[in-house]
Amino acid sequence: MQAENKDRKQEIVLGKELSRPLGLLIGMIVLTVVINSILLIKINQLQTTSVQMLSLLRPPHGLEIGEYIPEFTLETIQGERIGSAQFSGKKLLLIFSSPTCRACQIFWPALKDFANRHPQLDILLISLGTREEILRMSNEQKFPFPVLIGNEKVFRDFKVPGTPYLYLISEDQTIRLSGFSERLVEVELQLLEQ
Repeated sequence: MQAENKDRKQEIVLGKELSRPLGLLIGMIVLTVVINSILLIKINQLQTTSVQMLSLLRPPHGLEIGEYIPEFTLETIQGERIGSAQFSGKKLLLIFSSPTCRACQIFWPALKDFANRHPQLDILLISLGTREEILRMSNEQKFPFPVLIGNEKVFRDFKVPGTPYLYLISEDQTIRLSGFSERLVEVELQLLEQ
């Protein structure tokens, strides 16, 4: 009996000795699971924030390629009303501009040269500003195409992200190309391919 008691005491001592490390191991496993869960949540939050930040870095853009242009009717500086429906079945280059835009002022000479090289292409300049500013700009620049007095609604409808911004419109009145003034070279290449 003494041997049995002695064996039992050893088992109890051994059990207590094993239960502590086992308890520590289980505690460490639970702690690891909790830490990993917190890390996964933080990684997910960081990923969401990163995606949002990257979307801010996306260059601004207007209407999508293939999208139909919004209908518009605007006045020229001479008082003539011109609308998008007049250009159905024709290629059209729309330029959005502003008399106070420095980048536009730099772009205008290249735009006039382009227009003179491509008289077969209909071009409209839609400018945002006061009638006086637009009239002064038009008189100084002597554009070889109509200058329309734009408004916030037309700029908003065309999703103009800034100026100078252009759209090359196909005969079916869908967007064929869009972008800031540096895309004028691509417009010329497309015209030359035809």
